[in-house]
Amino acid sequence: MTYRMRFSETDRLSVDGIAYRVLDHTEDGVIIGQVENPSLVDSLSYTALSELLSSRTARHEPRYFEWATRKQSLNNEIEFLSHLPQDIIEQVLWRQTCCDALLRLIAKGDAVRTETSIAGVRLLLRAAVQEAEERAQAAGNSRRCGSMVSVRQFPSPITLKRWLGKYEGSGFCVLSLIPGTHNSGNASRRFPIATEVLLTTCIEAYASYQRPTKRSVIDDTVSRFDEKNDRRAKDGQELLIVPSERTIRRRIDALDPYYVYAQRFGPEAANRKFNLYEVGVEASYPLERIEIDEWRVDAISLFTLSGIIDHLSPERRARLERGRRWLYVALDCATRCVVAMRLAEKQAGIEAVRTLEEITRDKTRLAVDLGCESAWDQHGGITTIVTDQGSAFVSKKFRTAVTSLGGTVELPPAGVPSLRSRIERVFKTFGSRLLPRLYGRTFSNVTERGDYDSEAWAVLSDDELIMSLVVYAVDIYQHEPHAGLAGETPADCWTRLAKAYGVTPPPDAHTRRAVFGTRHIRRVSGRGVRVLGIDYTCSALREFHLHSVERDVEVRVDQLDLGWVSVKIGDTWYAASAIVPGFDGKSVAEWVEASRKLRLENHHVDRLSSAMIARAFDKITEINRQALSRMRLTPHHYTAADIKRHEQQLYLGLNIETEIGLESASRRDADLFDNATEIDPAVAPRAQRESETPATDRDTNRGATEPGSRRSSWKLEDE
Repeated sequence: MTYRMRFSETDRLSVDGIAYRVLDHTEDGVIIGQVENPSLVDSLSYTALSELLSSRTARHEPRYFEWATRKQSLNNEIEFLSHLPQDIIEQVLWRQTCCDALLRLIAKGDAVRTETSIAGVRLLLRAAVQEAEERAQAAGNSRRCGSMVSVRQFPSPITLKRWLGKYEGSGFCVLSLIPGTHNSGNASRRFPIATEVLLTTCIEAYASYQRPTKRSVIDDTVSRFDEKNDRRAKDGQELLIVPSERTIRRRIDALDPYYVYAQRFGPEAANRKFNLYEVGVEASYPLERIEIDEWRVDAISLFTLSGIIDHLSPERRARLERGRRWLYVALDCATRCVVAMRLAEKQAGIEAVRTLEEITRDKTRLAVDLGCESAWDQHGGITTIVTDQGSAFVSKKFRTAVTSLGGTVELPPAGVPSLRSRIERVFKTFGSRLLPRLYGRTFSNVTERGDYDSEAWAVLSDDELIMSLVVYAVDIYQHEPHAGLAGETPADCWTRLAKAYGVTPPPDAHTRRAVFGTRHIRRVSGRGVRVLGIDYTCSALREFHLHSVERDVEVRVDQLDLGWVSVKIGDTWYAASAIVPGFDGKSVAEWVEASRKLRLENHHVDRLSSAMIARAFDKITEINRQALSRMRLTPHHYTAADIKRHEQQLYLGLNIETEIGLESASRRDADLFDNATEIDPAVAPRAQRESETPATDRDTNRGATEPGSRRSSWKLEDE
């Protein structure tokens, strides 16, 4: 089922390089208009929108037309924090930690925005930042006392004040904290820096205990600019651009609501207004706020998959490693629906990131594979993520992912469980209603467990444990009346609110690969780049191979769709399509399984046709496909290291033949920003020229073909 999507008037939707704005929402879809030609309008159903966002031709950029977003884009061209080098990411997140620590002190009234005040609380700030850094560097691993912890030089009061001004002025966009040394070079601004500084100072007056009106702030701002220009005129300096009344009003409206209310009425009044210390912040529509937490499951399971257990003798089964897994759960605050769930071996930032990814995906097919009778279609985009201060959630990986998705991480203070009460109650429900039905239960304490031998009764594998948890959550919990919803079920509440308010759209396919995609560095050849034995190409890659002295590029792979990958050339990402057809919608797990079958059945053959590959996919039985699907939520999922190992074991020395040549593949290209340059046929890639050369003139290892034949063969080793 496709739910109503919630778009803002400041969102930009780009299709085939044409920019649109969402003008209105209807019951079944949206009305969109071209940005450059507002008179040209069209309508799209929500089903069509969902399909469009999963394609390689569309982009959805939330808040693109907001003032703070446009100001930030003028200062740097970085679109996702995850695209920056790791050392820059860590520096940016550290700066954000410093600013957030100062904002918390300001909100409590312990500091104000002056250098003197910041200097007075510098020791408190440094201690808070160092504590956060130690948790992030530990990343879930316990450390002995005396272990080395890297600590950055703490900023001076004037530097921290400058960072805070940039952070707040950009609408709390973490990209505003990118060091100037990494600026992409586009130094153009809407206003000169002197204008920006004075304007920011003027609008700050609105957030004060004097409680001035917007009208008075606008008038005072214009007067300040006039006075400044009078002095600059006398000194022979260039006059400042005076912002319009509309611009000043938009700047005031862009200020953080909680921050403004706290400054005008006090932090305690702001807390009462936003219900921070009563029932938590209320959410009005699906996915507006999501609580994520981790829980060590009160049951001992076997650390393996059920398919492996079935082939083991009782003696070997008894020697299997067993213990307790960690469960990551994401709960939508408005509807109480479980929007993501996965098992993990340990607390880690990457597991929290994978939980985020499940929030953005429709999990109905996965639910069926897990044995559910109800749909698990609650999904969408990330807005606000509420977590505790566990190492997985303060990790750089998790914060980078949330920021790259356009969301924010909210870390409530320790000791206030009411701020995350919903997710805590879900874990209690699991412990009291589901676990008593499972073998291997550990109970909550030794007294309650008594003589029960939890390890001896451990018979559930990892996929069987996650099956039990998901079936309970999707088929039972989400369809029972909920006291917090006045007796309405979570599933019905989602349907009602989604219909009334819409759901934040999930990330488009390009964003998905940028944030969640498995990262690889690949050598470019005349065929493009190769991942898991599959060649991917686009016009930009062929141009790069012909004219660039570099040979390696960064590639991001969506493990659930091998039809195309994102390739970074320079500072731009491009969509590179698989040369061999048939991989659209195919997962890494399915391709590895199909490859094993191909190796077993064709061990004497060094070439595989696209037809053979298609038949191999067809031979994956429904039972095997469901098992591969379930593996996605267990600790046995594929990592970048797993993919590299499979490449070495399964695809080395193997050729894939296809009837589709490079020039045909180029017509399937869909570059990210439609700025790719088509290559003139006279300077076609080397692989294409070789395919047009008689077989007798080519290396026999490439496979002979009859002269004039359009059949091409590509070897699966890097050149």
